[in-house]
Amino acid sequence: MSADRALQIGRAAEHLVVADLLLAGHEACLTEAGMPYDVIADVHGRLLRIQVKATGKPKNVNSQGRTPRLSYAWNIRTCGKGGRRKMSDADCDLVALVALDIRAVAYLPIAKVGQTAYLDAPGSSGVRMTKAGERFKKATWPGNVTEYPLEAALALDK
Repeated sequence: MSADRALQIGRAAEHLVVADLLLAGHEACLTEAGMPYDVIADVHGRLLRIQVKATGKPKNVNSQGRTPRLSYAWNIRTCGKGGRRKMSDADCDLVALVALDIRAVAYLPIAKVGQTAYLDAPGSSGVRMTKAGERFKKATWPGNVTEYPLEAALALDK
């Protein structure tokens, strides 16, 4: 994928997150380039810094020969051109994981996610997250990419 195309996909995801927040009755806007987060939102009087991550479609995450399992995957902790910078818990409050093909946004507290997140496609359930050295570590919440609204992320962030 060209750098221009990747930039367009990222911008589309950022705009989708802002629209999702505005339609839910919150104030939200995009930040300037170079910030460690993409969106700032006023939710119930609390300013939230949100980093947006996008993926185009689910992929089969089971190994060859096993029953296919379609999941969306996001590299959470890599940032910037070529992934040269690593995101820390201090860089933002939430990550907004966008599945562009179905225009769904899943919100998670940054402190609760590892390097990579896998959320199942609608119609299946379960979350698999990985941290360094751990493969498909199950998180404590079930569901798929459509089952992580902003309010649930705020409750988990406490």
